[in-house]
Amino acid sequence: MIESARRPYASYYRWKRFGPSALLISSRNMAHIPGACNHVTEEYVLNPANGWGWIPDPDPAIWDRISTDHPARATEGDTSRAAVVRCTDCLENL
Repeated sequence: MIESARRPYASYYRWKRFGPSALLISSRNMAHIPGACNHVTEEYVLNPANGWGWIPDPDPAIWDRISTDHPARATEGDTSRAAVVRCTDCLENL
């Protein structure tokens, strides 16, 4: 579950298009949380050429369930994306 108490990065959150609980899904089908890791930028995610998908307002428990058995399918952006793994950097910051 992604709760505000588990978001130490929220005090310096600067993303505009995505809220801090959105779920971003890369072209490698890896889930990221906006602002939780420093190797993903909003501009990069929003560039259609990069093939990102996202879930703007996911079920709060989705992050903990992501796996090959429980993929998280993008509802916006590139909707062919389905996260099956979680970013380890994001995990460390939650």
